[in-house]
Amino acid sequence: MNKETVLILGARSDIAMSTAHFFAKAGYDLQLAARNIDTLDQYKSNFEQKYQINVTLHEFDALKKDSHKHFANSLPQLPDVIVCAVGFMGEQKKNESDIELALNVMRSNFEGPVSIFLTFASM
Repeated sequence: MNKETVLILGARSDIAMSTAHFFAKAGYDLQLAARNIDTLDQYKSNFEQKYQINVTLHEFDALKKDSHKHFANSLPQLPDVIVCAVGFMGEQKKNESDIELALNVMRSNFEGPVSIFLTFASM
């Protein structure tokens, strides 16, 4: 029987890393997903050695909604838990006056996460 697995989207953030430690300490295997996953190699080794768990790394971009179904299907197993730490703030004053910047914040923080969660909900 496989251990329970948690998928962490936006895995490079401090919140995501803290959450990963919480689940790893509880014995969950980790699926860490983010843009530019090469930057997560050191964390993978650290988690595997410290907690004796399996860790896989997955390239994920919340804004590339067309890739979400492929992303979900490419995971080694369907996760038991999904945590979303994806986000983008930009600069508040600029976001208030530039609709394109404001829309990018909304796409990053709402539209992208909704898309990936709906993808998993339909599986």
